[in-house]
Amino acid sequence: MAAVEPVIKAAPYKVAVAVATVVIFGTASMFIYPLLYPLTGFNESQYGLWVGAAVHEVAQVVVAGAAVSADAAHIAVTEKMIRVMMLVPLLLVISIQQTGIHSVADIKRIKVPWFAVAFLLVIMANSWVDFLAPWRDYFTTVAGLLLALAMAALGVLTHLSVLKKAGVRALLLAALLFSILIAVSWLLVALF
Repeated sequence: MAAVEPVIKAAPYKVAVAVATVVIFGTASMFIYPLLYPLTGFNESQYGLWVGAAVHEVAQVVVAGAAVSADAAHIAVTEKMIRVMMLVPLLLVISIQQTGIHSVADIKRIKVPWFAVAFLLVIMANSWVDFLAPWRDYFTTVAGLLLALAMAALGVLTHLSVLKKAGVRALLLAALLFSILIAVSWLLVALF
């Protein structure tokens, strides 16, 4: 949502409502998915895939995956990172649609998601370049701290007043979408 906001020029209060519902239902995910695990018939790998495919925030994916096992958490985070990498082409497509390219001059108006491009470059550097190996533990620690800080910031910025202003319908819609996401992602993992 935060990535798409500047591209589609969304109203800030709508983004705040969307973030608030993601925080609420994402927090619930950290408890619901592990509780549902015994009922799914999934092995740990399938469970990790299910969590990685459905839970929104990286930290929530880590917690929900690790609640079952380290292997489930690893698969969940890998799946989530694949989803995050798909943001780059998605944001470019949305930007192109919003811009309405009709000439070469219009290409300059496309908003490139530089943070997402940087994310991909860091992934490639981590995967392909060995000189980072001695620093990997340091970067992992810093990333964990930054992730905790980001989650805390989301919590601080998520006010119940935003949800009250949006009304019950927004919360019900989020609950419906959350339920559909659980079911559809379970079905996809079960079928494949």
